[in-house]
Amino acid sequence: MKSHFHFSSRAGNLRVIITLIVFVTAYALFSRALSSMKQLNSELSGIIDSSDSVSLDGLQRLSDGKIDDHLEKYLTGFPIPAKEMDSWRTSFFSPYLIRESSQDYESPPTPIGTDSFRTMCAKIPDLKSFPDQLLAHLASPGILFGGSPPASSTVEFSAIKPSFASCLDEAILWYIAGRLLAEQGRGPEAFRVFTGIIGLAAAFENDRSTHPDKDRRLKSCTIREVAAVGLIETSAELFSDKAELIGALAEIERLDKSFIPIDQILAYDKKIPIEFGRQIASDVAAGVALTKYGQEMTSVSRALADQTTLSAELDQIYDPLIFAFSKPYFIAQRAYNPWQRRQNEMFSDTSIFYVDKNMRHTILEEFTQVLPFYTLIDIKTRQLMAGAEAAIAINVYKAENGSWPASLSEVETWLGQPMPMDIIRNIPLKFKPDNPPYVACNGRDGKPNTADDLVFMPFGKKAEE
Repeated sequence: MKSHFHFSSRAGNLRVIITLIVFVTAYALFSRALSSMKQLNSELSGIIDSSDSVSLDGLQRLSDGKIDDHLEKYLTGFPIPAKEMDSWRTSFFSPYLIRESSQDYESPPTPIGTDSFRTMCAKIPDLKSFPDQLLAHLASPGILFGGSPPASSTVEFSAIKPSFASCLDEAILWYIAGRLLAEQGRGPEAFRVFTGIIGLAAAFENDRSTHPDKDRRLKSCTIREVAAVGLIETSAELFSDKAELIGALAEIERLDKSFIPIDQILAYDKKIPIEFGRQIASDVAAGVALTKYGQEMTSVSRALADQTTLSAELDQIYDPLIFAFSKPYFIAQRAYNPWQRRQNEMFSDTSIFYVDKNMRHTILEEFTQVLPFYTLIDIKTRQLMAGAEAAIAINVYKAENGSWPASLSEVETWLGQPMPMDIIRNIPLKFKPDNPPYVACNGRDGKPNTADDLVFMPFGKKAEE
């Protein structure tokens, strides 16, 4: 009995010791994981500008002094008081919510009316002469960007000059000039200004030191939204005959081709985390990380050290969307839900035993967490341009025929070419005869008369309930 008691006692002690060892080991692993993640987040704050997204333009601290200043020549330099620019910035109305969905901004509830527009314009010194100055600027050699983006083979981090905010302010200033020209009965010149905004967006995206990434596409879409608003809002004042209209529609189509397909944007964007890791590792190895970032960056470097695994995981994240969006949107959108499930599965697989994996995934989430959002904004912007074409065509039809059309097919017969489609659903635009007609497309939910519909005529009208 005594021998059995000693054996049971020793077994009990052994279990206690094993439990203590497991607890201490688990605590040590947890503490190590927590410390590593805390260090990683601290290092990331030294790299990522919290005011911008994780993108080429948002990673300026990796630039080593390189400055991408290609955009300087596109800006007019017209002086506008800061207070007045801020007023226009916050008063600019768009029912299409591209800027609102990507920035800390809330669009006003209604368009700027004629009286308010004139009152705001009167507060800007020398604005009366600006439209003609702008037209001369747009006619200058090299201002109309017509080239292709740089090759996708190189990823280079550089500081952007001027900033996106400056380019967006410039687009709003051009919008003001376009409305002034339209009010003066100078419709074709107003059209030239609004399409000049599209050209500014193309330059912002493409006339740069590197190929465009997803964030640059998002920002070029925000600039194009300004152009679309101008074209749709003044669509009744731009042209009065079919010959001018056909040329205008061809110009919008030509400009739309300045923006490469979104699948190519995503394919390039996939390279950025890899080059990001290589740059950090190079800075750590060269002993310059502390000086450059204010931190040693050893955790970031360690997290991205396994380039083979990093590349494989990027393939898992990006390739399904790249493949899907090489097809028309109404087919490609089927990839959204499966992609989100895979994304959730990948990043929910965390364990204190895999610290490096957890750190790598933390960084990858920063780069990839809302990838489908960029494709949604891209198709929405393309749809805005199609809607602008439809609104202009319908208004010119009325100018030539004296009455509104009874259907879109009536406009097509008169025009001699197909009318723009609802490219989100691959169906004709919704048309209801009225004064003016109601022209819209269903949003991504596929249901008519819901909050995500895009209404092109009348401008500023919400989807019909």
